[in-house]
Amino acid sequence: MKYRIVFRLLGVLLLLQGVAMGVCGGFGLLFEPDPDGALFIGSGCAIAFGLLFTFVIGKKTDDLPKREGLILVGLTWVMFGLFGSIPYMLGGPQLGFADALFESVSGFTTTGATIIEDLRIWPNDILLWRALSQWLGGLGILVLFMLFLSSLGAGSKFLFKNESGFQPNDFAAVKIRDVAWMVVKIYLIMTVICSIGLKLLGMSWFESITHTFTTVSTAGFSIYNESIGYFRDWETAWMIEIWLTFFMLSAAISFIFYLMIWRRNFDRMRQIEEVPFYLGILVFGIVFILVAEHSYAHEDGTLTWIRRSIFTVVSISTTTGFAVIPERDWPAFDIPLLSILMVAGGCIGSTAGGMKVQRILILARALSQNVVKGFRPHEYSRLKVNGKIVKEG
Repeated sequence: MKYRIVFRLLGVLLLLQGVAMGVCGGFGLLFEPDPDGALFIGSGCAIAFGLLFTFVIGKKTDDLPKREGLILVGLTWVMFGLFGSIPYMLGGPQLGFADALFESVSGFTTTGATIIEDLRIWPNDILLWRALSQWLGGLGILVLFMLFLSSLGAGSKFLFKNESGFQPNDFAAVKIRDVAWMVVKIYLIMTVICSIGLKLLGMSWFESITHTFTTVSTAGFSIYNESIGYFRDWETAWMIEIWLTFFMLSAAISFIFYLMIWRRNFDRMRQIEEVPFYLGILVFGIVFILVAEHSYAHEDGTLTWIRRSIFTVVSISTTTGFAVIPERDWPAFDIPLLSILMVAGGCIGSTAGGMKVQRILILARALSQNVVKGFRPHEYSRLKVNGKIVKEG
């Protein structure tokens, strides 16, 4: 195995992580009255190992075989989780290794589960790093990395497919690096627009940026214990909820859909069945909950109840996990549906987690075909999704 190639590329990624932690540490120096420097220690460790892997152990190459690409994918998430846990162990109330690793991995994988009980006692620079880790994870660290490489040979398509969910043959006439760059542009545009909008709705820049990072990555870390419920008494609360609902939903839709619009390939865009199927699932979930709860009295008014029900369904189905209503206040009959929506997740090629709607669509059509074959055993048909034949294996 060409392990030196893997170490060099892994080293470059660690340098990227070290710079990101250093930026958050710089925020602490500027705005924290007494920064503890934990992020600079984490940044120094990541950069030190990055330099070691890149220039001492690693070997420069313009080609990455698929086997080495698979190892790079796995090692990247492991190393990012380990180095990302350092600020949690050394800063703020200081978590133990297992808890810090849990928080770090939850951030980079955009899972959104947290071990922290009280966010109020944590310094803002750590909270910024916590949100930024989700933003990097939502983008797909290796998709971002693709921008800095001119060519990785066969491994480039492998990395891109595994980190973005895209099929390279959808862009046969375009270089993988160009496609990756378009994905990053869309992600950055969504981030900038969302953060500016939250700022105009009354949030501070720190609040708007941290919540934007965790919204467009559909990850859900908030800087407040109450999550988005912290803003529920603001005059602009309803606008904040609507704004975040729009961007959670936008981030859960396949970026392939946006790329087709970007490239004005409207014929191919109309063939993408996953997006309308996903929107249909959301509408069903929202209507089900509204009908099921219509007989309940709602203290905040009907319109507020409808808005927060929509917010909750979108937040859960996109696997973001923001909350405006505490979980203990959810009616018992809502929980099974919300759990199913959470498992289903969003579209392939989006930042959302879960099974992905396209797989559910494939499963539904495969079951339908099997039923038809039971009555017409000699009939031959091919399974097609998004206008393309689904190959076995």
